Amino acid sequence: SPSNLWKFPLDADDTTDVTLGLTLENGMRFDDLQLVGDTYYWTDNNHTTAGVVSGASLYKRAKTDNASTPLVTGLGLAYNLQVTPTKLVFFELRSTGAALHVYRAPLAGAAVGALEDVATAGAGSYLVKQGDYVYWTSKLAKPNGKLQRLNTPTTTPRQKTSPPAWICRQGWRAMKTTCTSGRPARCSGRRW
Repeated sequence: SPSNLWKFPLDADDTTDVTLGLTLENGMRFDDLQLVGDTYYWTDNNHTTAGVVSGASLYKRAKTDNASTPLVTGLGLAYNLQVTPTKLVFFELRSTGAALHVYRAPLAGAAVGALEDVATAGAGSYLVKQGDYVYWTSKLAKPNGKLQRLNTPTTTPRQKTSPPAWICRQGWRAMKTTCTSGRPARCSGRRW
């Protein structure tokens, strides 16, 4: 049977305002559903039997699209998906008894092997996004636990570049030399 996404105004006071928003592929589950701009993002945890996850995937679908696009497939139990302007951040439990981890993927998606393992989180942790940060609780710390955060800039980060060929130090200042060959006798040029 198809999966339906229903919509209603926040000030609705009965079911007459509920309408069908989207009809998705058969058996699609919506965990961590988010609407970012005109695109829906969600986690689909597939269950073989009640309470047993056989594998999860992250999907997206624009309001005007006719099909969902898989972003990451082949996950274990995944939840608390947070969508930033450049990344997908979520929890994943790869196998029963394994540690819970915070993973980050490009917004366009990635293969499971290419996901960035950001940190280990404790059982019962929760992930939220606010501003340029994603926060999660860690119940592994003693005695009181802690709150951790990951910077997720709202703009695409600038690429780091290699330092210039000749760098010299004068006190605390790094200077770029104007020399093109050989080692300069003294620092000259402009601040790097």
